[in-house]
Amino acid sequence: RVERKSDPFAQTQSFLRRHADQSGIIYCFSRRQVDELAERLAQHGASVRPYHAGLDELTRKRNQEAFIRDDVQIIVATIAFGMGINKPNVRFVVHYDLPKSIEEYYQEIGRAGRDGLPAECLLLYSDGDIKKQRYFIDQKQGQERQVAEQHLQKMVEYAENSFVCRRKPLLNYFGETYTAVNCGRCDVCSPRGVISAPRFKAAQPGPAASAPSPQEDCTTPAQKFLSCVRRTGDKYGATYIINVLRGVRSERITANQHETLSTYGIGKELSIAQWEALSRRLISAGYLHEEGQFPFDSLSLTEKAQQTLTQRLPIDLPVQEVAARRLDPTAVAGNETYNRALFALLRARRKELAEAQGVPPYVIFSDRTLVEMATYYPQTRTSLRRIAGVGDVKLERYGKDFLGVICDYALKHKIKEVKKRRPADRARTAVRND
Repeated sequence: RVERKSDPFAQTQSFLRRHADQSGIIYCFSRRQVDELAERLAQHGASVRPYHAGLDELTRKRNQEAFIRDDVQIIVATIAFGMGINKPNVRFVVHYDLPKSIEEYYQEIGRAGRDGLPAECLLLYSDGDIKKQRYFIDQKQGQERQVAEQHLQKMVEYAENSFVCRRKPLLNYFGETYTAVNCGRCDVCSPRGVISAPRFKAAQPGPAASAPSPQEDCTTPAQKFLSCVRRTGDKYGATYIINVLRGVRSERITANQHETLSTYGIGKELSIAQWEALSRRLISAGYLHEEGQFPFDSLSLTEKAQQTLTQRLPIDLPVQEVAARRLDPTAVAGNETYNRALFALLRARRKELAEAQGVPPYVIFSDRTLVEMATYYPQTRTSLRRIAGVGDVKLERYGKDFLGVICDYALKHKIKEVKKRRPADRARTAVRND
């Protein structure tokens, strides 16, 4: 998810509360900011260490090892951290500042969720971040400067998007195509609650009353949107148009002098989600032409829209509603939910064994394996062997320890084992059902 900075420390604190006792990385722009943020988080009780090239080699090594071994939960770092780090149970990545490029951002968020379990990424940004980046870009010369500016511009366009699934521009940037309409996980596809298309005055019945879908009068907001597209030059995407309509004071809008337009700030009565829904309906109804793919798209008026604005014709659009799915934070390994209290006990036992052997905890078992244990409550060697990540060697080496934790917990709370069928069992069941 992406958020504009209001109070970045408070935003980060709120995010971290959702990931209590989980491993994560927070990336900052400068070494000084790393030190300040790490110290402030520690003062608020976080298990945290800093990491940047300004620290001596021994300190960097100790902090990195503490993170890998789960002795500390959070690393606050510059981009110097992460290369070659093998820690599969990173559950979150926070960008406290806007990254320099989509490549950098993509690489850093890729360090979360390598064990296949859900992970969350948060990007915070502000106009101040963009100014800082541009200050350093201005120190460059020639083609190097031009390339850096292009990278930053694409990153800004990605951050300002609240219109298209975030997977699509990331994959498009690297030459891949993402065809799904809704991924169900990013902040665009899965915002809180249900987003409805803007509701306006119902159109009066008439000759079109027999149309297959009901119509509603969207004339006033549609005219505002179409007029703003025309006045900004028929070359910007929906996110930018919406920012102009809602009177956002961004560096890009100011640089283009679009805060002087008559359409600037005239659309504050609708939410971003409502404007986005309206723009999609205008595209579908043939009033807008969309060229390119986000984040390099642009909207322009069609001949139908030009005629509508010139002749001040009414604009009736089909009624649409878009339901947004909410991601269940407890959903793991498909649709199962796991026992968090048991997971914590298993994790603690894993930590004890790892420390005794002098290895990182994930070498014993991955978080994914512990999650399955806390989902199915295996209480025999046979059922434990069916858990993903438990092979014959690990069953012999660690089976007694983990079965002890599970059986004690199950006995205390009167929990029965949940049978996990083998793939072959499921296949035979499917054949019988056919």
